[in-house]
Amino acid sequence: MPQCTGRNQRTGERCRRSAAAGASTCAYHGPKATEVTVKAARSPRPDRKPAFTTKLLTTRTCDDFETLFAEGTGWGRCGCLFALDARRKTSGGTWAEQRAVNLRTMRGLVEEGRSHGVLVYDDGAPVAWCQMVARDELRQADVAASGADWYITCFVVEPGYRGLGASSVALRAAVKAIAGRGGGVVEGRATAVVTDPPPKATSKDLYVDGDVLFFGGAARVRYGVEVEGAGPVAALYRSRRSMHSAPLGGTVELYRRAGFEAVGVAPRQKSALADRVIMRRTV
Repeated sequence: MPQCTGRNQRTGERCRRSAAAGASTCAYHGPKATEVTVKAARSPRPDRKPAFTTKLLTTRTCDDFETLFAEGTGWGRCGCLFALDARRKTSGGTWAEQRAVNLRTMRGLVEEGRSHGVLVYDDGAPVAWCQMVARDELRQADVAASGADWYITCFVVEPGYRGLGASSVALRAAVKAIAGRGGGVVEGRATAVVTDPPPKATSKDLYVDGDVLFFGGAARVRYGVEVEGAGPVAALYRSRRSMHSAPLGGTVELYRRAGFEAVGVAPRQKSALADRVIMRRTV
């Protein structure tokens, strides 16, 4: 049977299911599904060592933020509003229309001084992002109850630049910016990852992509590890994806390189793929 022509709404990747009889899509991507316009070209992997530079998110860099959050990326529709105490559009209209509304909302927050983050550039092009949120601007009341002053909530890295240190550059710049705003306790929720080879797919619903085992589009294979300062946690296999398996909140090792220490494990929801390790440092 022909392969479904639908695409994953988060990553923009081609669906791996077979098309239904007499149709070009599977049942999941049928007529009621929302189509996503995929950006034809993403930043290719550089053939040289990147010369990363950083800029804070301001009214002058909003255009660069919107370029990074382009339509068709796995993160474009969100506009990085999930962690902020602001109204975001998640239903009604196409994904492109939702993205436009959310990016307008984000631009308004920037103009009001209520949105903070670091953009990472290579050769003048934005290739990565790190969001930092003050406690009184955080939407997640359960997270804010931990008592930190600032929270690192999200990382985004262009596929071609993953594994080259862009997230580390962004996190160090974010910590420096927080120190310049008075400092305090900075907290992030990280995912532990392992490099062991994942088990092989054993049924038609499972498949291996790179070094991650997927089921229905999400990384379902967990691995138990011991994290110093946090104890036993459910980890994920390493991947260069920015959605599903690669944690948007960053990894434990990423935070450790920036001087953070593990202090505990956040309560895990049933739908969560892995534990979130609470990482902290004072600046």
